[in-house]
Parts: sequence; structure tokens; C-alpha cells
Amino acid sequence: ANRIAAMSVSGRVQKQLGELAKLERQIKAAPNMTTEQKDERLKQLDNAKTAIARQFLAVTDKTTLR
Repeated sequence: ANRIAAMSVSGRVQKQLGELAKLERQIKAAPNMTTEQKDERLKQLDNAKTAIARQFLAVTDKTTLR
């Protein structure tokens, strides 16, 4: 059951990271944003990806320890 829960979370994490990657591509291609604006937004996305990864690791550590 714990592995199934981890797999479910894994699927959601992949979807979230995929959405962030899509946003990243859109920002990089945005002609109406300055380099500084792009850098700031990309930094925010990077922070979001890091937070998602940390949450996933925290969940999987809990599920695999049982």
C-alpha cells in the first residue's frame, strides 16, 4: 500500500514538474519580457520545482520507512 501511495504521489509530482517546465519554455520564448523579468520568473519556477522535489522526498521517505 505504501508503494502504491508513493506511485500516486510520483505521478502528481511528474505532472506538476511538467507544467512548470511548460511555463519555463513559455517564459524563455516570451518576446514581451525583459531579461530581468525572465530571470526573476525563472528563479521563482526553480524555487517551486525545488519545493515540489523536497515534498516528494519527504513523502517517499515516510512511505518507504514503514
